[in-house]
Amino acid sequence: MNTILHNLPQLVAAQHDVWIFGIISALFAIIIAFLVAKAIPWESDSQNDRTKRRIWFLIIGPIITIAYWVFRDLTIDHANSLQPLITRYKGTNTLTLVAGLVIYFGMSILIMVFNKKSKFASILFKIKS
Repeated sequence: MNTILHNLPQLVAAQHDVWIFGIISALFAIIIAFLVAKAIPWESDSQNDRTKRRIWFLIIGPIITIAYWVFRDLTIDHANSLQPLITRYKGTNTLTLVAGLVIYFGMSILIMVFNKKSKFASILFKIKS
């Protein structure tokens, strides 16, 4: 399904969709990172589990938000849309990418700070099992 932009109301509707689903994708990434952190078992006398959680945390968020950005970029019909509207849409899409990453890292850090005893918090803090 390609988005065709012929007039300003279509652009505004497409921009709203980008923002809403961009925020949802960032929240989805947080949930996936949380579940992956819970799935990695504690290892005694080793920091391997903490390192694995950190690596997965640093992979999941950017991959999901960048995948959403690429998906939205590819759904625009460049042949049938007006170029100024496409430019504004791409600007919104890029801002959504940045906002998604800020939401992912910001909310994740807040969750880690408020749940210091969880496996998810072990990404930031040194926690003994």
